[in-house]
Amino acid sequence: MATFLQKFQNNPRKKIDRLVFTILPEDREELFKSKIQPTIEAIEYRNSPMDCHSYLDNRGPGNLLDFIIEKIQQANIVVADITGFNASVMFELGLVMSRKENVIIICENATGAKNELPFNIKHEKVHFYDLENPSGPETTIEEILKEQVQFHLTESLSGPRFNSQEAQKLMKDAIDLRKSGKGELALYAFKDMVKLEKGNWYIYYEWGITLRIIKDYKEAEKQLNLALQQPSTSNKDKAQVYIELARVNQEGNNLEEAGACFDKAETLDSNNADLYEAWADYHDSLGEYGKAMEKIKHAYTIKQTRLLKIKLAYYVEKFSEENFKMTFAQFLRLQDSQQTNFNNRRNRHEQGPIRPNGNWENWAKSHMPERNKPFLTEGKIIRNQPNGVLVALDEHVTGLIPAKKLPGNFGHMDRFAPGKQVKVAIYWIDKNKRHVFLSLQPE
Repeated sequence: MATFLQKFQNNPRKKIDRLVFTILPEDREELFKSKIQPTIEAIEYRNSPMDCHSYLDNRGPGNLLDFIIEKIQQANIVVADITGFNASVMFELGLVMSRKENVIIICENATGAKNELPFNIKHEKVHFYDLENPSGPETTIEEILKEQVQFHLTESLSGPRFNSQEAQKLMKDAIDLRKSGKGELALYAFKDMVKLEKGNWYIYYEWGITLRIIKDYKEAEKQLNLALQQPSTSNKDKAQVYIELARVNQEGNNLEEAGACFDKAETLDSNNADLYEAWADYHDSLGEYGKAMEKIKHAYTIKQTRLLKIKLAYYVEKFSEENFKMTFAQFLRLQDSQQTNFNNRRNRHEQGPIRPNGNWENWAKSHMPERNKPFLTEGKIIRNQPNGVLVALDEHVTGLIPAKKLPGNFGHMDRFAPGKQVKVAIYWIDKNKRHVFLSLQPE
């Protein structure tokens, strides 16, 4: 354990403003995919969506705990689901709370967890949600995440915070108007904000963005330059302003000045993935696809997101195929369509057919594991596949033992050959999707 603590304390990572990392037990995997991740990634921070990761994003061959430590260090905000008080989650939460302030602790209260909190976190703020009765007295998990992530994002602005609730509310109203296509109306809110907090660089920054969106480039440049002049503007914030100035000049066809703005932003903050992504779009507009590809590569080394990965593939295609005419929006829709088809095929492959008859509900009810106590049973192995072993549990029910819960060479072991009986533990059943999640019973 000392080794893990040393890794955490002695190897700091650069914080990624838009990254939220979630620590959770394995039986909350479906909850993460269906509610936690989509809710957080629908939240915008400085005009770009948040990224929400968990241990499920570890695709490399390295140690999983090393990956978790790295992401905890990089994350601006950490969400911890302590439902069931899983030992690994509680250990990781201890690491988080020793070094971070932006922590959101959530817990399902379906089994009266409010009265069972461990003594060492009873004094912490824990947000309880209820999945069984979402219309009940408990706040929904989506509402908790939206409110808390927005709160911590406001608190983590590197520039000055709003000194008045009135100015903060006006900013929210202005951004809502802008998103709904009413940017001209939002301008009145910015004028009122400046009267309340004249030296707040962030007001001028968002004002400039709004003016760019309504194509008033001259006035947008004026407000963004005012943002640069405020004493409270840090170098990192100035880099963000220069990125926006580059966009203003690019859209206004002042391409030479746009390039100069990107250079200034890089001088101030060379570890900004948004900078290189915007810079790639600039080179794309000039037909410089090779340079665009190099900028996206740089962005991807800083922040490994699915969108940047797709954008890199897009520019590789655009650079190598002379007659490639597809826009990025078209390319992205194509990738999403292909991914959906792949996931559908994979789900059918992983889980096997489960016939939609009345027996499923009865089977699921009789085999549902209790909290921290998996349901033990036996099954017959149907086949080995790269992601694990598919097991027949009943005439119409199959489940998957994931590869991560099997020996590394399971594909070559006789005990996992098709037709063999295997003792398994059911640790989660998703009734809606009819998925059964398995592990091997302890020897």
